[in-house]
Amino acid sequence: RKVLAMPQTYNAVEALKLAEQIERNGRAFYLRGVEIVDDESARDLLKRLADWEAGHEKLFADIRRSVEESDPGAMSLDPDGTESLYLSAVADNHVFNQDKEPASLLSENHSSRDVLKIALGFEQDSILFFLGIVNSMSDGMNKDNDHRVVYEEMDHVAYIQHELDKA
Repeated sequence: RKVLAMPQTYNAVEALKLAEQIERNGRAFYLRGVEIVDDESARDLLKRLADWEAGHEKLFADIRRSVEESDPGAMSLDPDGTESLYLSAVADNHVFNQDKEPASLLSENHSSRDVLKIALGFEQDSILFFLGIVNSMSDGMNKDNDHRVVYEEMDHVAYIQHELDKA
């Protein structure tokens, strides 16, 4: 699957759709990693990460539907365009912003450590993007769930780093 193309300026619904796609891409990557890593501990972590990404995708979809049902004015992000440019730059440089299937980033030649290093970059990029979404949302929008995802992504970074440190 392709990551959605990010327009120069966009609204909350478009940003949340991109967040959903990022989570789908991450899940596909983790499931591919499960297939190729030989280390049982790394494989277990990748399975858990895939499950967590599926949960985040659902959460972003729920938030998006809530925004779509709310006052249309609440869907606007950043009227001067600064945050849109930031989000666009982060999304453009996101590790999974590829024109190919994210799981195709991995081959049988990748070690468990290689997979975990790529995963670490994915999670760090995701945190930057999701923080940008939270900061761009208008005050009337519920940001609690978005903050929750950011904290959970930070946990993912810690889990991956812990696994890397064990090797």
